[in-house]
Amino acid sequence: MNKEKEALATMLKTLRESRNISQPVLAERAGVAVETISRIENLKREPKMSTLVQIFEVLLYEDLPDMTESRPSGKRVYLCDRPKRRYNYKPDMPVL
Repeated sequence: MNKEKEALATMLKTLRESRNISQPVLAERAGVAVETISRIENLKREPKMSTLVQIFEVLLYEDLPDMTESRPSGKRVYLCDRPKRRYNYKPDMPVL
């Protein structure tokens, strides 16, 4: 487990630094505390999967040139439209 934790911390820090993003900017854009980013990178915290998803969505998918612009906190940014409802699709059903 420690090797996996170290690999995750190294990947996060390397990716963040390669994109020239500071911990405070990443934390703001991902909607997490600065301490959360720091603790993950310094192996002091094992993050929840939802936290990792928020962080890596910013690092991998958000446009990076406008990283200095602030986004209203509490609002999630989705990369695509989320479906309004789920459909019970079965492979053997005919498509209309």
